[in-house]
Amino acid sequence: MGKRFFDIFCSFVLLILFSPLFAIIACLVGFTSEGPVIFKQRRVGKNEMSFTIFKFRTMADKSGSGELSDLVTKADDPRVTKIGRFLRATHLDELPQFVNVLRGEMSLVGPRPVSVEIAAIHRKEIFGYDKRFQVPPGMTGLVQTRKRHRKVKTNLRKYLALELFYIERRCFLLDLKILARTVRAVFKMQGI
Repeated sequence: MGKRFFDIFCSFVLLILFSPLFAIIACLVGFTSEGPVIFKQRRVGKNEMSFTIFKFRTMADKSGSGELSDLVTKADDPRVTKIGRFLRATHLDELPQFVNVLRGEMSLVGPRPVSVEIAAIHRKEIFGYDKRFQVPPGMTGLVQTRKRHRKVKTNLRKYLALELFYIERRCFLLDLKILARTVRAVFKMQGI
């Protein structure tokens, strides 16, 4: 209950504080490329319930054909717009996820939400993958704050091990530590 109250309070305050930034980003995205300002995608949440995640759109609207390869974006992906590269580098594209947190679909800290399609593949390939759905997914998590997170992200078993470590040991103090590391990484423009 304390974690949920913290999530609601922080998300509400940050949505108000960042509202001018939301307007600026929405204008930049809307004026620099065609398509909706907000990108929506089905993700898997707590208890394997799917929900729609919100982000500022960072890719050309007509970029995806619905193929699984369209779900994975590489660093030099030509589908990413110029403003999209900046939004991704600063993680400003993820600000609309505070709405997901307010709605109870996500938490500030937890395992990162994966798409329905990718979750279906990993369930078949990795034993114990379903355990990550015991808690709400987060805007940030233990994996994203590791110094060598890019290497961890390419090894799904290590990625899952860190997520399960978080799930088993989660507490308010650990969440605060992860949030502090996230803020530091965002200001240093390090990938998280």
